[in-house]
Amino acid sequence: MSDTAHSDDDSDVSIFVLDDIEQELLDLSMQRRRGLRRSNERRHRASPKTLEERMDASMKNLYLQDPEQLQSKVEADVDSDCIRPDQFLRDNLRGVNFQAFASKSWELYFTVVTPERIAAHCKQVGRAIRKNHMDQLYLLQEQGSDVILDSCNSHGESMMHLACRLGRIEAVKFMVAQAQNSQANSTSSAPRSALRVRDDQGKTPLHDVCWSNKPNFDLVRFLVEASPELLFIEDYRHFSPLHYVPTSCWKQWNDWISSNATWLQELVKESTWLKVQTDLDVAGERMQRLLNKAAQYA
Repeated sequence: MSDTAHSDDDSDVSIFVLDDIEQELLDLSMQRRRGLRRSNERRHRASPKTLEERMDASMKNLYLQDPEQLQSKVEADVDSDCIRPDQFLRDNLRGVNFQAFASKSWELYFTVVTPERIAAHCKQVGRAIRKNHMDQLYLLQEQGSDVILDSCNSHGESMMHLACRLGRIEAVKFMVAQAQNSQANSTSSAPRSALRVRDDQGKTPLHDVCWSNKPNFDLVRFLVEASPELLFIEDYRHFSPLHYVPTSCWKQWNDWISSNATWLQELVKESTWLKVQTDLDVAGERMQRLLNKAAQYA
């Protein structure tokens, strides 16, 4: 009897021990799950959700930040009497009929991003622009025709964007001249300009010029004189080029606008009807297509 009782006691103890071990394993498993959950929550909170936010966090790329937020960070460095250049420009254009508009509302103005333009994107051309090697750029253009100068990457960033971003005014003038020559020799009636380009965020070359913390006003004057409408074309976040002027450069830009106010007023007057005329042309083409289609059923 005693042996049997001893065996039963051992069995009961073994069961209790197994129960304890199982409970400990269960507790450890639950703790691990809670730890993983908290870790994932922290990672989720710390990790930006959008591609733009991830790029901001990893690259600290000011160009991708909201200009309003960017300017507020360095508000203390600005003269209290200094206002934003985009507002200062509007103040100096009072009495002139002008209006800002989104780049996506003017599709016919911009050169379309095509597979041909992307395929023609040439690293050698980009390198020549970066290093400001104009002789090499001339040679590459002769070898590859105007296509390589009109090329872009898959994001719509053109060689013109690159040259403007780096302040390479000679490269900009060269590409504009080549586009004009190509237009003169073309049988197409469609206007072609090296400046009528935008990236996949709706930014024009003037956006890149204005973003620089070392203003190149010779380049600004060249671009504005060639295409004054660029001053009022907004990107997909509804920011015009002058919105991207670094806060530390506001005074320089306002001084430039003030000293060129009369010239700017005349340019803007001449370009006011450009978009209106384009919209009317588009409406006329649509009406003609509708009339042609209606005639088929007459």
